[in-house]
Order: sequence, then C-alpha cells, then structure tokens
Amino acid sequence: MFVAHSMGGLVTQAALDALHDSELAGDTRAVITLGTPFHGAVKAAAILNTGRETPVPLPHKQLKELCSTMPGLHDLLPQYVCVLNDNDARRLNPSDVEHLGGHRELARLAADFAAKRTAIELPGHRAVAGTGQTTAQSLTLHDGVMQTHCHTVRRNSDHTFIRDADNNLKLFDVQGDGTVHKESAAIGGAVSTLPLQHGAVAADRFALRAVQELLRDDIHLGPPMGGPGCGLDIPDLVSPGQLWDLVITGVHSPAGVTCHITAADGSTAAAPVSPRLRLTDRHLTATTTLPAPGLYRVTVTTRDRRQVSQLILAADATETGS
Repeated sequence: MFVAHSMGGLVTQAALDALHDSELAGDTRAVITLGTPFHGAVKAAAILNTGRETPVPLPHKQLKELCSTMPGLHDLLPQYVCVLNDNDARRLNPSDVEHLGGHRELARLAADFAAKRTAIELPGHRAVAGTGQTTAQSLTLHDGVMQTHCHTVRRNSDHTFIRDADNNLKLFDVQGDGTVHKESAAIGGAVSTLPLQHGAVAADRFALRAVQELLRDDIHLGPPMGGPGCGLDIPDLVSPGQLWDLVITGVHSPAGVTCHITAADGSTAAAPVSPRLRLTDRHLTATTTLPAPGLYRVTVTTRDRRQVSQLILAADATETGS
C-alpha cells in the first residue's frame, strides 16, 4: 500500500507503470493520495513567473532564477484547460511556459510525462482533497506576465464550454487546498474532501483519521457534520511594519473565531499578534502588521475547534529581490 502526499502521488503513479516494474502494481493493495495535483497546479506557473506563491515564503528573485531549470516544478504545471483568452480557454503550452520564465523543453517533457501517467491505473485508489481554501485555478497571459484567477471553466456533456445567454464563458470557483484546486486532486470515485490547506492535508488529525479508516477498509464519511472549518487567504511576503489584509472564508460571524500570529520558530523575540476580526462582504477580514523581519505563522481556529494555518515572511523588498 502507498500513502502519498502532493507530488508523492505522481511519483507513486509513475512507479506503478508496468514498463518500470511489471509486478509492483499486482503487489499493491491500495494507493491513498493526499492533495496530489494529478492535473497540475496554476501555482507552479506563478512560481516560474514571479518566484511567489511557494508553500514556504522565500526570496522571489533568487527563487525565480532557480526554478526555471527545475524539472520537478515543470512536472507540476497545469495540464488542464486553464489559460483564459478572449472569451475562450485553452491549455498552457511549452511556448507559454518559456515566456513565463520557464524552460520550453522541460515543459514539453512534463506534458509528455503527464499524458503517460493518465494511462497508469492506481490500484484501489482513494483520494483526500483539501477544500474551502482560496486557490488559483486559471490564468491570463499578457506579454510574458501572468495573472492568476480563483475560478475555472467547466464543460457541457458534449465537451463544449458552459456559457451564459450572451455566449460568455461562465466561470466557477471550485476552490481547493490553497495550492491544488479540488478537481485536480479529486480524481476517481473514492474521494474524501476536508477543509484543509495543502500542507495540513498530510498532518491534520481529521486527514489522518481518514487515512486510518481507508487503511482499515472502512468507508470514510468526511468531516463531522457542523464542522465545516474555514479558509485562509494571506500574502506570502510583506514588509515589516506594512499594513496587510488577511481574509477568512467559510465563516460568516466572528463569534468563536480566533486568529493568532506567532513567530514560526516559537521564539519570543516578536510578541504574538491577535488581529481584530471584522465581517466584510460575507468574509471575516483583519488588517495588521508584522513588527520585525522573520517567518511567522498565522493560525485561525473556528468555534468547532478546526484549525487552518499558513506561513508569511516579513522582509525588506531590497533583501528579497522583489
């Protein structure tokens, strides 16, 4: 049995290719994937283009230069229809990737690798997909600069795009785990969805309980009723002392919701911050600052005791190359 998180699911799928090992698939009882981007993630294209959107905030300029030659990052590029252009949509192609700052040949090889993986079956596959988090699902391109969007297109039964009465594309926000949109991670029929961010899909107690139940061949019924959790949307990099906004989605009242910002290393050099939450446009928002350079963790707890957290880096723009 394989239990794989994120790109580990793609590695597992490749390992089960009969061309590599004709017996491994027959010896595998089941595969459990947690937040695996089977169809890629728009966030990977954003990292190539700007150096931003990494799970752990890092200096943007240096990261952008490093990522342009990383095959693994190109393997995570979106392979589904995600480029919005003049009331139409198409797939990202190697030329697009090159203009974004990536490597054309690595993009071509990644697309070939993804096409081959679709023919590889995962024995007894069960997927756990994070939901409820603001997630990039599509993009637009203008002169080598991309803009990400938190919505995507969908198709009719005849494979044409769903459009409105004026023949404009209808766009749908399917959300995801903040990195992988739900429809990329939730392939197949046996899917458990949990309101978690990408990293937490492999560590949250509810996710681990789902894995335990799947290992025992129990039918996992998802999170408890009345426990929907929440989503968290924050920037990955801010300047010390600069005002910035955090947005909490999926809850409609500040009652019982807490938000704390602490130094990621647990040090007491910077005092913890508890920003005041307010209800704005059906979301909870707060405006706050970080007192000094460093890596911080934002943790939100809902009244049902579900938690979601994310890292944010406070650094001067001149130091990060942004």
